[in-house]
Amino acid sequence: MNYKEKLNRNIWVNNMFQFIQGMNFTNGIWMIYLAFKGLSLVEIGILESIFHVAAFLMEVPTGVVADLYGRKTSRIWGIVLSFGSIVLLMLANSFIGYAMSFVFMALGYNLESGAGEALIYDSLKELDQTSKFMKVNGHIEIAMQLSGLVALPVGGYLATKNYMYAMGLTLVAKGVAFAIAFMFEEPKLVEHIEKQNGMFKSMSKQVKESIALFKRVPMTGYLIIVMQIFSLIFTTSWFYIQNYYKGMALDEFQIGVILALAAVSGALFAFVTHRVESIVKPFGIVLGVPIIAITCYWGIALNPLHIGYFVLLAGLEGMYYVAMSDYLNRFIPSEHRATVLSFGAMCFSSMMIVLFPLFGYLGDLIGLERAFYVMAAFATLVILTSSILLLRKGKIEDALLENRNENNFTA
Repeated sequence: MNYKEKLNRNIWVNNMFQFIQGMNFTNGIWMIYLAFKGLSLVEIGILESIFHVAAFLMEVPTGVVADLYGRKTSRIWGIVLSFGSIVLLMLANSFIGYAMSFVFMALGYNLESGAGEALIYDSLKELDQTSKFMKVNGHIEIAMQLSGLVALPVGGYLATKNYMYAMGLTLVAKGVAFAIAFMFEEPKLVEHIEKQNGMFKSMSKQVKESIALFKRVPMTGYLIIVMQIFSLIFTTSWFYIQNYYKGMALDEFQIGVILALAAVSGALFAFVTHRVESIVKPFGIVLGVPIIAITCYWGIALNPLHIGYFVLLAGLEGMYYVAMSDYLNRFIPSEHRATVLSFGAMCFSSMMIVLFPLFGYLGDLIGLERAFYVMAAFATLVILTSSILLLRKGKIEDALLENRNENNFTA
């Protein structure tokens, strides 16, 4: 198998990798598990903040590692640390132990975030097929959501028997993903990056050049901020709605089924994103999707039968991510791709450090039902404002139109 064939193989290997490594059977139950272990919503919120503090501090360094030393290597080590985080979660019986688990989880997340997307985009770029990225990214999202479709209800069912069953099966999935990761072929586009004498100098140079990109191409910063705000509010809602449903007397299996329906919605919307985007254009994605999402947040807050709104919201999040990721990658040079994408994840973590425990505090103070009213109002203000500013100041449609036939934009 020659080099080009191996790059083509990266696409389907990545789908398989995303499906298997996404088999986290604790994803729909970990907040319930920690509550079962005696932690309050505030303490759980603090643990999530610890995760995002660790992610914030290490996000860019791990992105630099992926650019300088290989996206494949970064992903392999990400699986190793994710495996360790589950082991710690199983063995811990104290807040400190849970905190260490979340730190390992954050580092595993750091090493994967940016590296996987950069590996696939640059594989397509070297094959002169970047026009297919939105479609390919949609298929990646399908793989991830389908893994959730399996893992969420199965994890919920196992949790009704014993939480350890769900965690043990997650470890098996991580082990399989670890083996699959060795099948990736590293794109050679970034081999020309000049490494300084010493890892610190190389990393410092990479960070400085990546920061300079934001000044030369402001659109990268605009897109990152708007994307992460959208993801921030959805992710917070996703996790706290588990405890909300638990308070409605639903068991873990029933909650897992609801989350699985949300995963199906995310997969379906991701699958049709490239077709929808060709009709509604960037304007429809940047403004239309957020407006519908805001309607869903109010539906969750106001309607007792709000499961349908939540499922629709999950689909919109999948579509928004697939389209906006495509827009963002068009403006990033290959040699800085993983680093710049890591800046985006760092932006997300910095906001989660504040919002996640604050929402937990509100849930403890006024109840989760009323807290979702606050979330709907917050989503209306922040998502709508940021989307309008992106359209007005970023002029995204003009920028994308100028580069429609280019594989990548560089300033």
